[in-house]
Amino acid sequence: ISRFGVSFYLKVFLPIIAYLAGGRLGLKFATLYGTYKLWPQNKKLESMLLEKFSSIEFEKELIGGAIMVIAHK
Repeated sequence: ISRFGVSFYLKVFLPIIAYLAGGRLGLKFATLYGTYKLWPQNKKLESMLLEKFSSIEFEKELIGGAIMVIAHK
């Protein structure tokens, strides 16, 4: 459910808000949806990072729509 909510926000609401706030320059924020769709899910990302790092920590924000990754070698 949260992945759908974040996708919907990035695809529909963010471009509108960005346009209202920044005009034509704000439309560049619409590309965030494409980046979000290409980004691997957290489990896949974790397994990819564990191949190179000894420990991984995830901090989730915005209902899982934004993550901070701390990786230690």
